Amino acid sequence: MKRIKYFIFLLMLFLFPHIAFAEWSKIAETNQSNHYLDRNSIKNIGGFYEAWWLMNLKPHLVQQVGFESVVGYEKIDCRKKQTLSLQKTTYNELFGGGVGNPDQKTYGWQPSRPGGLAENLIREICSK
Repeated sequence: MKRIKYFIFLLMLFLFPHIAFAEWSKIAETNQSNHYLDRNSIKNIGGFYEAWWLMNLKPHLVQQVGFESVVGYEKIDCRKKQTLSLQKTTYNELFGGGVGNPDQKTYGWQPSRPGGLAENLIREICSK
């Protein structure tokens, strides 16, 4: 059993190495959650930006959804002010800790909503 846990840990570090070593900067707070960005992960690829983000949910929301945090990797189109989720995983502990549950859904480009994560990412990344 110990070997299996060690293998899973190594596999997670291999598949998601950036998450374990991210430096989260708080970029916004809402009634529902706190939003963070790993500024060191921001890359300009083909005219779009890509970056890792994290969202810690507030306790009242955790009770409703059954997880405490979400870590994702997003593509940002500054010109059209929209985002595309490339990867998203929910975690049962804050700051992407504990057990992760990868989201298998496919999302298209999403416009930003006032006060939402996308708007905060666009503001932080595109204004530089």
